[in-house]
Amino acid sequence: MGLLGIGGAAALGPIEALGESWSDQAGIAPRPPWVRTVDIPTVEVDWDAIYRYDERNTVRRGWSKYLDEETYTRLNAQRGTIIYDHSLAGKAGYSVRDIALYR
Repeated sequence: MGLLGIGGAAALGPIEALGESWSDQAGIAPRPPWVRTVDIPTVEVDWDAIYRYDERNTVRRGWSKYLDEETYTRLNAQRGTIIYDHSLAGKAGYSVRDIALYR
């Protein structure tokens, strides 16, 4: 049991050597010295034009907002054919490993 304490102390060494400590608080990193918060911005801000970005209006949500069903089916089949053809041709980025990693 006594050896476990020694191992724990040895594991603490590298953390302390990097300038970090177990008591350091996680959070937002401090800003660089040239970034500062001011009360009066240097440029007029039209707050009526500012709105929160809605991620639901992007393509990551899906293609249903931008394509009809027939076009989506055709493009999806074409994508599969192109990936298969490039894989058979040995093109870089289309190996079985690449396809498995990015699908």
